Amino acid sequence: MSVSEYHVLPLSCKSKSIATVSYFAQLLSNQASPSIISHRMNILSIIHNIFRKKSMTAVDTTPQRGISLPRYMGRWYEQARFENWFESGMDFVYTDYSSGPDGSINVINCGTSLNGRQSVSTGRGFPGGFGRMRISFVPPYSWFQAPYHILYVDSGYETALVSGEGDSYLWLLTRQQHPGADQLIPLIQEAQRRGFDTTQLRYTNQIH
Repeated sequence: MSVSEYHVLPLSCKSKSIATVSYFAQLLSNQASPSIISHRMNILSIIHNIFRKKSMTAVDTTPQRGISLPRYMGRWYEQARFENWFESGMDFVYTDYSSGPDGSINVINCGTSLNGRQSVSTGRGFPGGFGRMRISFVPPYSWFQAPYHILYVDSGYETALVSGEGDSYLWLLTRQQHPGADQLIPLIQEAQRRGFDTTQLRYTNQIH
């Protein structure tokens, strides 16, 4: 079986939350300076989270036991995701994790937008134990922390499945930029086992 058999249409919008976020995005972006775009995106994330909680379905977001964060550090390439407003249309997405001060984790997200412009966001992760973190992209990083659950990682730390607290966010990650179907299909099957609707996955282009 190939990964293409799982390929489907992008995530359908939840009209209430998307309409609200779109309204505030237009309001906040009028004559916006590029230096404050990242800050405003985090404000919109809070608005989006308020509405998305009402639409969560029953999924299992319990992290895998025995996750080793030191082994999890390094670069992960995004192979698929539930489309979301802050990554909308982005490809060539990857994230670098490294040890930070006071037990925190440095997080650098990179991706390329539809117009070919590279986007880089720098944040900080705070381990919560048992495969959980909370990540913020708003200095001093004590505000607006989003949940990050490592649902699955293989024994070699070559593939991983990550979610938020509900059914709205899901990411399939690999160490290799161009993995084979044998690495991706187990992630999809694990997501299905946990109750995620994998027909909503949007596959990330990693081919320049």
